[in-house]
Amino acid sequence: MIERLLRSEISKKQWRRFKAKKLGVVSAWMLLILMFFSFTAEIWANGKPIIMKYDGKIYTPVFKYYHPSEFGRE
Repeated sequence: MIERLLRSEISKKQWRRFKAKKLGVVSAWMLLILMFFSFTAEIWANGKPIIMKYDGKIYTPVFKYYHPSEFGRE
């Protein structure tokens, strides 16, 4: 799949050589997964729920601010 995007023969050769080393491929995948979790860490590790249901309505406190009076507080 990636080989179709590579135009020069040298790049294709380097890609094949990298792909042949399984430890390098596994390391690249692990790095990508860790980068994904680091970029989305604020969503996973915050004090607000991502989505919640209160009195039959659905709220998304992560994406929008709701005044406490909407939940019965003053």
